[in-house]
Parts: sequence; C-alpha cells; structure tokens
Amino acid sequence: MATRIDLSPATRSALKKRGGNLFIWRDGAGMLHARTQRPRASVNFETIPSDDVTLHIASEIPPPKRWLVIYKRLPWPHFEPLYDPIERGDRVSAVVDNINWP
Repeated sequence: MATRIDLSPATRSALKKRGGNLFIWRDGAGMLHARTQRPRASVNFETIPSDDVTLHIASEIPPPKRWLVIYKRLPWPHFEPLYDPIERGDRVSAVVDNINWP
C-alpha cells in the first residue's frame, strides 16, 4: 500500500516557494523534524514525489498510511509533519482503543 501525502493548497504553495523539497527525519529523542534543506546529520532518505513537491523521508521511519504536512506561520514559519494523524471522526475511537479495560 502506498503512503498518502496530504498538503493543503497553502502548504503546497509555501513549500513550492521554498524549492518544493521537504526533508523529514527524527532526532535522537524520536521527535519529527521537517526542513526544506537537507539536515547536516548523515541521514538516508526515501523519496516520495507528490504532484509538484517531493518529500524526503528518513529511511529509519517506517512508512505510515498517511503523512499530513501543515505549514504554520507562528511562532515562526515552519512545516509540521504528522505521522498517521487521527481523523476528526476517529478521535473517540482512538481514546477508547487506548483505555486499559479491566
């Protein structure tokens, strides 16, 4: 199954203005990072084209069903990658699924 890439028109436009490439990787603590320039650290990337932009995902990140990339202007302009985000209708199911029932 192919990974789905979702970007809003505003996010796509902001990424295209910055070259059209987005690099996504994890730091030592497991936090996701996204930049339009390749990181200085030695990271191997898998390339996923999405229409007129390209995502470069660190190869150690397992492929999700869906990547959602959001462009935020505050507190500074940046891209936020979301790995298999929960759909709005699935929030209740996600909470119920994570409850430790007796």
